[in-house]
Amino acid sequence: MKRGYARVSTNDQSVDLQVTTLREAGCEVVYVDEGVSGSITDRPELLAGEGTALGVSNSDPYATEPDKSDDWVKEGPHLMIVVPDRAILEGLSTNPSDPVYVMWKDTSYAHIMVKIASD
Repeated sequence: MKRGYARVSTNDQSVDLQVTTLREAGCEVVYVDEGVSGSITDRPELLAGEGTALGVSNSDPYATEPDKSDDWVKEGPHLMIVVPDRAILEGLSTNPSDPVYVMWKDTSYAHIMVKIASD
């Protein structure tokens, strides 16, 4: 199942275009934050595991809860970089302990994670 996240930081902004775009991209579940400051971290619906969320699998984008055979991670602030060619990811770490690593490497959702603050 594809999930999406739409966010605006002030009450006078709208998430409508973001939600429409995510739905058109095939997201069945769209989490929405409207008028929420980026400094608020207690948002359990965040996909990366901030706030009170469980976290996310580093290898399976469809996992919904931790499994002892899985590399479940809980991320703090980070930058996600989606690249046009997955060959760019070759040679990059997949270890979430590293400051830069590839998440979901062997899937069509592969992307680079860059930590921007300490946990």
